[in-house]
Amino acid sequence: MSGWLLRIVAAPLLLLAERTLLDDYKQALDGSAAQNEAVLKEREQSYAQAPTDQNRMRLAIALGFGKGTAVDTRRALQLFDDESNVVGVLHSDDARLAGLFAAVLRERLQNAVKVADAAKQMESERLRADELQKKLDALKSIEKSLRKR
Repeated sequence: MSGWLLRIVAAPLLLLAERTLLDDYKQALDGSAAQNEAVLKEREQSYAQAPTDQNRMRLAIALGFGKGTAVDTRRALQLFDDESNVVGVLHSDDARLAGLFAAVLRERLQNAVKVADAAKQMESERLRADELQKKLDALKSIEKSLRKR
């Protein structure tokens, strides 16, 4: 069967698969930590039993976008990268979607680093302001004592 014909025949199934992935993404963002932990456990088992592209993507979404202690962004990125490197007529949409999810995760990681750096800088500035305030208070105290003399 030629590539374009295979793509036409498989299109409804691919749309359903992509819809499932987007639903998983929404569930990961909206779910509680406990719900996401349970989903992640299920996705790990599914992927271990059948390491298909679909199960790889579903696991990567749970790992990268869920909440809880088992979230593993680095592993999710690796799974997304593995998927985005798959070639073939039926895999191009999945590869693009995996690339998009990976880009979002990388952006999140970069933003987390920026936020952490800003928090460190803010704490440093707060300590400096406290130090300067103490010096100002000491100078005011000296000024008061000189006026009393």
